[in-house]
Amino acid sequence: MNSNNYSLPSNWVDFICTKDNLSMVWEKLNQFPILFDDSVRNDYNHFLREMLDPSSIIMFTGDYGIFRCCNIIPYRECDIHLSFWDKRFRGRLEECSQVLKWLFNKLKLHRANIEVPSITYSTINFIKALGFKIEGKRRDSWQVNGRYLDVIEFGILDNDIFELKQLTGEKDGKQTETNDKNIVNASL
Repeated sequence: MNSNNYSLPSNWVDFICTKDNLSMVWEKLNQFPILFDDSVRNDYNHFLREMLDPSSIIMFTGDYGIFRCCNIIPYRECDIHLSFWDKRFRGRLEECSQVLKWLFNKLKLHRANIEVPSITYSTINFIKALGFKIEGKRRDSWQVNGRYLDVIEFGILDNDIFELKQLTGEKDGKQTETNDKNIVNASL
């Protein structure tokens, strides 16, 4: 594990669980029907349980989204959820790579996991660009409007995280221009 001190992007701040913030996030996330399986869609109490879990790390990603890290096993692994409600990935690769380095360094993680429905093509491309590898597929495990979808499981290891120099534009410790033009704009 790398011992450097990694910091968060300046626009990423701790999420404060106020009634107004929770209501705003609930409203924003409900713009994306694919985010909620039919079993929990419109279940505000389920949403509150997830958001109020004291073992989670939750941050606003500026004014355009939210990041949640949950199921944390320190020195081992966690699950990551990231939603950009402005529906834009372009220009965010470097920022998200920086957050991954911060997260792995802070929690001394060995791995992190993300899972997404198989029809979220732009999200899948973004996750791959971050360095995550496809580790599996759960067939017909996500239901949206009565339709079953496959879920793609991704993972990234600490060795992969600290080799993200080519993804974030670092060269010999110096910042260079990032090329993330191939990432298509879309909702998560």
